[in-house]
Amino acid sequence: MRKISDRDMDNLAAILDYCDRIMSIIERFGNTFEQFNLDEDYRDAVLMNVFQIGEATNRLSDNCKEIMNTVPWHEIYGTRNVIAHGYVRVNNKIIWEIVEKDVPLLKQEIGAKAGLL
Repeated sequence: MRKISDRDMDNLAAILDYCDRIMSIIERFGNTFEQFNLDEDYRDAVLMNVFQIGEATNRLSDNCKEIMNTVPWHEIYGTRNVIAHGYVRVNNKIIWEIVEKDVPLLKQEIGAKAGLL
């Protein structure tokens, strides 16, 4: 059985931290798309953490990604690219769906498979 390296574990822990930050931001600013859509500070805080998840994803080894092959690594990094390179095209509704549905699933998946929860 292959093992996840210490470097990968650090990056996975960082991803979990960014997931927690997003959840905390949602608690602070409000749990509705309307609030998210209307408040630039809210969106900026969330987008920065989604971006950071993508950055940490890019630092994971191929071995780690193969071990955790049910996580959509390519799509996560693709979201980072949209935020980084096409900010004016960022669709707030899609980002909201990501943070509302995908971030909790990502946290659970990584936490369970890496033993970090």
